[in-house]
Amino acid sequence: MLHISIRQDRLQVQIAAQEDKADRENMLDAELKYNISDLDSTKDRLKKAKQDLLAAKHDAAIDAKTADMRRLEEEKDRLNQVLRALTTQSSARATLALKRNEAKKRQAEINLTLVLYYLLLKVSNAHFLTDLRVMARSTKILRGRRHRRPLWRGILRMPSRKFKTLLNTQEPGP
Repeated sequence: MLHISIRQDRLQVQIAAQEDKADRENMLDAELKYNISDLDSTKDRLKKAKQDLLAAKHDAAIDAKTADMRRLEEEKDRLNQVLRALTTQSSARATLALKRNEAKKRQAEINLTLVLYYLLLKVSNAHFLTDLRVMARSTKILRGRRHRRPLWRGILRMPSRKFKTLLNTQEPGP
């Protein structure tokens, strides 16, 4: 019996060892399943983190594009203001040029009128001078003395100087 009891003890030890081995294998299976599920959840979290990172980069790109659009709008507004100022300035310059041309035309008309008046005066002065000469002679005869300077010479000289310069100037073009 001793032999049987030793054998039974050995068998029980072997059974206990086999049960421990089976328990360890079961635990390894459970641990392996846990590690696999943990690995899957880690993969899922990594995938979600990558998506969040891409979304954040996309949001940053959208923010950058929005900032660029805002900057371009401000530049457009500034350029529109410059365009308005330049348009106003060019309009003022065009108006000024028109006024200058109009003033030149008026000045040319005035000069022409003055020249015509001068010529008219010159013709009428010829008749007037003869009348003045006759009057001067009659005055000399009546008074009995001679004047140093006849009156008609001063009248003739004064306008001729002014009008000769007008005749020599060229009329401005339109």
